[in-house]
Amino acid sequence: MVESAKEYLEFADVVYANDVGREGVGFGSDTTAGILLKKDGKIDEIKLMRKIEAAELILDAATSMLGSDRSAIR
Repeated sequence: MVESAKEYLEFADVVYANDVGREGVGFGSDTTAGILLKKDGKIDEIKLMRKIEAAELILDAATSMLGSDRSAIR
């Protein structure tokens, strides 16, 4: 899962890959689990949680990379 997700870092600064092979994760479920990869090489594990909570973590990671320049958010 990590290696295939790393390929997308060529086009993005942050990539989330969910563990679709895990029970309770994926389509038709309110929960998700997976990994969050950043272009700087950092990998964070996202433990099983509600999708809305995971979305907040992903958005926090993306916006923290913008620093004080928020001009890209419009």
